[in-house]
Amino acid sequence: RIAKTGTAGSATCRKCKMLGVWVMFANVINPLISAKGIPERLKPHVKNADRLEQEFLQIEADGQRWLEQYTEVFDAGVTPYVHIIGKHVASMLKKGGFSIGEWSQQEFEACHKLIRRIFHGHEVRHVQNG
Repeated sequence: RIAKTGTAGSATCRKCKMLGVWVMFANVINPLISAKGIPERLKPHVKNADRLEQEFLQIEADGQRWLEQYTEVFDAGVTPYVHIIGKHVASMLKKGGFSIGEWSQQEFEACHKLIRRIFHGHEVRHVQNG
């Protein structure tokens, strides 16, 4: 469901809000989650623990701000993936040797396909034998 509309360029303009959500995602969030290895944003701070921690706090704030913008526009559409990105991107990046770009839903999707195949196959056999 998409939030109410307003005048183009206004604070309530649906298209403007949607554009804001995706511009922030493209410019701030995506470079963090699509990086293989250390995101470019973190590389200058790797050798300075205090500055790195400050950057993680800023990433946490950015994720929260993006999630708030997202929920304002798509008020009923927060998926687990969106929640994880908005709430946990900083903590996931803090884990050593872990890149969000390498994290995916492949295992879950494979399981979902298997379950569909089992149930679909069961329904077909049941109809054929029934």
